[in-house]
Amino acid sequence: MKSRNKQLKELFADGFSIHHAGMLRQDRNLVEKYFAAGHIKVLVCTATLAWGVNLPAHAVVIKVCRVYWCS
Repeated sequence: MKSRNKQLKELFADGFSIHHAGMLRQDRNLVEKYFAAGHIKVLVCTATLAWGVNLPAHAVVIKVCRVYWCS
């Protein structure tokens, strides 16, 4: 299984990747496979999809763009 996305392949070579809903299912599966195997050291994704990746990680950083206060 290989990606035809040139930018994604370039990220893979450096141990980085992205994961988002706009990607082809094949590419998302490939990212998940490489991350689980330890080939990807840094994975950037939306907070919502971070829950869906469901793979063990050493550290997780979630950036919140908006904070809503309830009173």
